[in-house]
Amino acid sequence: MRIVPVLCIAAIAAWPAFAGLQEPVKVEGGLVSGTPAWAWNVREFRGIPFAAPPVGSLRWRPPQPVAPWNGVRVADRYSPACMQRPQPANPGLQNVSEDCLYLNVWTPAASANAQVPVLVWIYGGGGTSGSTGEPIYDGSALAKKGVVVVSANYRVNVFGWFAHPELTNESTHHTSGNYGALDQLAAIEWVKRNIAQFGGDPNRVTIFGESGGSRSVNWLAASPLLKGLVRGVIAESHTVFGRMLTLTQAETMGAEFAKSTGKPTLAALRGMSAQELYEASTRTSAATNGAIVDGWFLPQDIYTIYSQGHQNDVPLITGVTNDEGGNIAGVGAPAAAGGGGGGRGAAPNNLATYTAWVRQTFGAKADELLKHYSGQD
Repeated sequence: MRIVPVLCIAAIAAWPAFAGLQEPVKVEGGLVSGTPAWAWNVREFRGIPFAAPPVGSLRWRPPQPVAPWNGVRVADRYSPACMQRPQPANPGLQNVSEDCLYLNVWTPAASANAQVPVLVWIYGGGGTSGSTGEPIYDGSALAKKGVVVVSANYRVNVFGWFAHPELTNESTHHTSGNYGALDQLAAIEWVKRNIAQFGGDPNRVTIFGESGGSRSVNWLAASPLLKGLVRGVIAESHTVFGRMLTLTQAETMGAEFAKSTGKPTLAALRGMSAQELYEASTRTSAATNGAIVDGWFLPQDIYTIYSQGHQNDVPLITGVTNDEGGNIAGVGAPAAAGGGGGGRGAAPNNLATYTAWVRQTFGAKADELLKHYSGQD
């Protein structure tokens, strides 16, 4: 009688780690192997390079092709977060590095021919922080519902959004800044070319993000560079269409920042350590937290692009994540703590305040909006 459980255990141990999906998986750069996710029948691959490390002469350049590796890369751990201030209490933000352009894949596919829909996650952090390694971004829960989930790091703060006249001059596109957005785009392009190896359908890719990630989704959906790469986008909170810096304005701010560091030339800035550069950036008011109108990634500001219907022709789902930072200012509500006045209040929490906010914000277009989004079930 004791033989039966022993045989059962042996059978389980001998069963393929992930039935049908052959490992190692071949991706651009080499071979990778994964590990079991916590969700049943989900396989995860953490820390796959999707671009060359943006260090040294590659600092402040668009992402470059991944450097090939030999043998099988065991993709069993997250890469460091892109350079920012470490947060010891957050496992995903304890280690930081400029060498950070890696992505993660969670797949429930039973074979490489499964053609499962794909969701690509873009994390928040206001353009200054964030990482795919934060525990709340584990893709297992979504993957077990029948989708391939991908998350990718992208450069943030001064490493992701810095513009400078010398950078513009050396660029073949005559632009600078927007490196964080170009990282996101490179990860999406990687998905398009490689996700079929994980059982994903490259023709059914949706990008989604929250807070600063939602803002990134808006930029990507407005960019002509995204054309043909995704079939839909989801923007959760921070769906704003306000003023954006032009390339000239961003270059001026970048040059002023360079002078403030005592390293006015591009070569000198690239010679600074990542830590020195980051610390210097925290002592300036230069805007290095988001995309600019650079004439390439964004030919116009996104308000103009969307209002003229020039965004990518893909479905967009958008909304507000509950209680996130007062993205919708309440009408007649008390000012939020620390809001400094400024008219920003709590998010509308009943039909009356929501309707008042819509009318105040959208004026003559309020009635049309309320026909579609009445605030009632």
